[in-house]
Amino acid sequence: MTSVFGAHLSGGKDLRPAVAIAAHYGFGAMQIFLHGPTTSKMPTGTEEFDELTAHAVESLGVQLFIHGPYLMNFGSAKDGVREGSQQMLRRNMERAARIGARGVIFHGGSSTGASLEEGLKRLRESLLPVLEELPADGPKVLLEPTAGQGNSLVATLDSIPDYLAALDDHPLLGLCLDTAHLLAAGESLDTATGGDELLSTVEKLGLRERLELFHSNDSAFERGSHRDRHANLGYGHCAEELWGQLLKSGVPLILETPGTNFPSDIKILRRLSAQ
Repeated sequence: MTSVFGAHLSGGKDLRPAVAIAAHYGFGAMQIFLHGPTTSKMPTGTEEFDELTAHAVESLGVQLFIHGPYLMNFGSAKDGVREGSQQMLRRNMERAARIGARGVIFHGGSSTGASLEEGLKRLRESLLPVLEELPADGPKVLLEPTAGQGNSLVATLDSIPDYLAALDDHPLLGLCLDTAHLLAAGESLDTATGGDELLSTVEKLGLRERLELFHSNDSAFERGSHRDRHANLGYGHCAEELWGQLLKSGVPLILETPGTNFPSDIKILRRLSAQ
């Protein structure tokens, strides 16, 4: 089985230009922001555009994923941040359903100086009610572990089960694993067998059915750095064998790589997917 792949593309009010780019490149998957990543405001008057976008996504057969705003932190010590996170996620989930997206991604968050236990308690109190409101046949909420910076609530693979348990292993919780984050958090994606080991660990932890997406990014910093800085494929510290191993998983890959080498990233994945 070979995974489909694509890239993060510009979003906003009218999402059809992003879908057109995905069609141009022949992507099987794509990712967008529904609004600015550092703002809580959703564009208004999108309903007509969204109906057309949903039709285009369905016609192309592309798997669409939404990246939620970076401002969301369900483990924050600040009541306003947690309440704002709830509102942002609800708005993103509502629009994601309207355009036929498979899921909305959120970063696992931080306890902002408190203990891990306190952070997970706040997570439960703020995120679980939103999960329980969602329809069973709608998009999933996709957890993306961080690079382990600050008071991270979830970073390594081994930390994911406790995070999910705090949310009663809710059936609408899925996983999005970012290769740059995982390497920075300490996972051995800089070895020739790193991708195979990653997939094996996911299986052993009972997480395979939750795994919906990979963010396919090289890391500008070495293993265990806890620094979140993406690099183009082949320009960072991940092993070159990693991308081919992940492409065999059947899980979609999304590029979030920087700069002008973006076409070279596509070329690498296209070559590997043909092998």
